[in-house]
Amino acid sequence: MNKFLLGTLALATALTTTAQTQKRAFEVKDVYRVQYASGPTVSAKGQLAYTVSGSILSRQKSFMNIVVDGKTVTNDSLSASPQWSEDGKKLYYTSYKNGTAQLYVLENGVSTQLTDYALGVQSAIVSPNGRYVAFAAQVDPLTDGTDGKAQLAALTAKQKNPLQAHLTDSLFLRHWTEYNDGRYWHILVYDLQTKKYTDLTPGRYDSPVFSPNGPSGFVFSPDSKEICYLSNHDRHPEASTNCDLWVVPVTGGETRCLTADNKAWDGSPQYSPDGRWIAYRFQRTPGYESDRFILGLINRKTGEKRVLTEQFDNWVDDFQWSADSKQIYFLGEVRGEEPLYAVDLAKGHIRPVIAGKAISGFCADGKGGFYYSYSTTGKPSALYHADKKGRETQVTHLNDQLEAEVDMRPSETMWVMGAKGDSVEVFIVKPHNFDPSKKYPLIVNVHGGPQMQWMNSFRADWQVYPGAGYVVAYPNPHGSTGYGQDFCRAISGDWGGSPYEDVIAVTNKLAELNYVDSTRMGAMGWSYGGYFMNWLARAAIP
Repeated sequence: MNKFLLGTLALATALTTTAQTQKRAFEVKDVYRVQYASGPTVSAKGQLAYTVSGSILSRQKSFMNIVVDGKTVTNDSLSASPQWSEDGKKLYYTSYKNGTAQLYVLENGVSTQLTDYALGVQSAIVSPNGRYVAFAAQVDPLTDGTDGKAQLAALTAKQKNPLQAHLTDSLFLRHWTEYNDGRYWHILVYDLQTKKYTDLTPGRYDSPVFSPNGPSGFVFSPDSKEICYLSNHDRHPEASTNCDLWVVPVTGGETRCLTADNKAWDGSPQYSPDGRWIAYRFQRTPGYESDRFILGLINRKTGEKRVLTEQFDNWVDDFQWSADSKQIYFLGEVRGEEPLYAVDLAKGHIRPVIAGKAISGFCADGKGGFYYSYSTTGKPSALYHADKKGRETQVTHLNDQLEAEVDMRPSETMWVMGAKGDSVEVFIVKPHNFDPSKKYPLIVNVHGGPQMQWMNSFRADWQVYPGAGYVVAYPNPHGSTGYGQDFCRAISGDWGGSPYEDVIAVTNKLAELNYVDSTRMGAMGWSYGGYFMNWLARAAIP
């Protein structure tokens, strides 16, 4: 190799090293610079739509906009949840631009508001034939659910009442700062031809059931004649997980329960494209909300049920049908990741489609490939495309500038022997400008749930602490999902037992690392993790 080439390589290496060291540490303000692409959906014509969201710190506001094939098609900063019409000519979406959530349609570059329900529409979907809009609304059963203005007047009267006491004779009373006050989630349908609303689920039941992430769990049949939804009709639903699948004609009428034989949770219905099946997730243990989520099938003609993921000993999350109704693609929680799998209906064989990633949303591209969003600890979420041969291309580059300026720290994995002789996975994030010859303070972060898992995925707050000079460790102790249902169930009735042993074992192991200052170690957590801090404090008291 000649001297000129050697000199060029040395200069290039020096420039690369300098560029890396010039990146500054991640700060709190950078949390609000991260943008997210989510909810990919592909039209019959192959157009890709998705939502871009983020924050504008200087204005103390967040934004959501719809993007189609890389072009922003909404500019109100309050639009999300794109859905294509069957022919791919129309794009439906929900927007708050007029104060409440309403459904809009974008056609030939022109946006038109479709609904005018005074309370706003939640989780709105459009029927395959384009005639009906189904949505959820929290209504007062003593007032006509189809009359949005009357519902709003009743709610406003309560809010303006000088006596702000809350009287209840049932649970669930309140979520965070919002009181139910005798209101229930109902599914309403708006007929775009007759301009009339129909309350499909009147009465004193939540249909769909309450979810901290908003109401969901209802879907149109392929022929647009019925809706399948979930509801819990137990006498004391607050003490039960017995949600069932129900069907009701799209014009209203008699409802029919499909899963009365299972006293545990049934939900997440999706009709097969050919109309023969309803796929759904279910649990087997009544009253146990963290039981394994299994994928099942209901034959619409015979009512016969099949189990598709019995051999998959972890939770099944989001799923979608293949266009030919022969396979179902699903995301599964596995050892700090969320890969994409496919299960074949004929043989029941499960195979990985996209492995080794923490995927947060996906859709088929109609050509044998997939669009999906995923991230790693040190790289914010982006949309990617994998063709049918598995060749991956990054589609969105929303955070390229931020990544060029700021040092976003990756994670490393360590396994530690914990309680019951089980291995515990730990994600470790080292600080900005890490020097292995130095010692750094340690933070151990215990997750909430308690049945969930830390993953090798991006969380902006994970970057703040390393940016401030801390080593941060994220263990998945007993009770975490992704390591088999026995490992997950081990926390039941033992919140301060085996998980505590795991966290202490992890902390002791980390304290032995040369770069950890064992005299400066702390712990933190939210939800169950916050509760867990009390166990640590209790143990520290002589």
